[in-house]
Amino acid sequence: MKRRDFFRKTQHKRYASRSFRNPYFRERIDRRPMMILVGVLISFLMILVFLFIIFLNPSLQINEIHVSGLETISKTEIDDVLRSYTGDRVFIVFPRQSRYLFDQDKLVELLKEKFTLRDIQISRIKNRIEIQIHERTSFLVWQTKGQSYVVDLDGIVIRTAEEYLLSSLPIFVDRSNVEIDIGDSVLTSNEINSVFRFGEHLKAQNISYMQVEFDRLAGKWTGVLTTGGYRILFDVTGDVDAQAQRLELIKKEKITDVSKLEYIDLRFGDHVYYK
Repeated sequence: MKRRDFFRKTQHKRYASRSFRNPYFRERIDRRPMMILVGVLISFLMILVFLFIIFLNPSLQINEIHVSGLETISKTEIDDVLRSYTGDRVFIVFPRQSRYLFDQDKLVELLKEKFTLRDIQISRIKNRIEIQIHERTSFLVWQTKGQSYVVDLDGIVIRTAEEYLLSSLPIFVDRSNVEIDIGDSVLTSNEINSVFRFGEHLKAQNISYMQVEFDRLAGKWTGVLTTGGYRILFDVTGDVDAQAQRLELIKKEKITDVSKLEYIDLRFGDHVYYK
């Protein structure tokens, strides 16, 4: 009896553990997850190969960039910006030099950050990039805090001034030494026009000057330093034609020896002061 009970208990345990199999019905292994994984890997590899063919193919990369319209901006400075941009990488691997990754708007933004331009146009013809730059016209040199900057007719600071421009453009000196940045406005176009109109009057009176001086902290003090060593102070917001007439009159009637003259002040209407 004990032996029969032993076998019965053993069969019950085996049944409870589900360890038996029907020899006529074998279990099928589901291979679909493995096939899906293999398919995903193959698709991923095909995409990578496609991307490498498109973005790294030499025949599909920009191989020439032509820049026109430069007047005073150094070609070397422009080339530095272009070299930095085309050498940039997308996803660490793909260069911006690819025709399909070259972002014209981004390049325009970078050039405008570096240079104060009036306009810039970029076009692509196959593997060639054409860049047409329209500079702001260099009109004068603004000096402050020991630095020299090129300023256009609208009074906008374009860039730092090269040494050769100091002898070819009018020099405007900020006696207040206010720090400025590229793109700042240091004068209005009306103020610039008034200064040059007054300069024409000085030329007509045979008065030459070396530089124009401004002191914003002293009540918009403006003057020209003449080659004779004395200063002529005037009001750029007033009638410069009338001020020039008063200058001519006082020189004829009052001032006989300009070698001892320190300044002539024309800023107070009909009252002209000199020392």
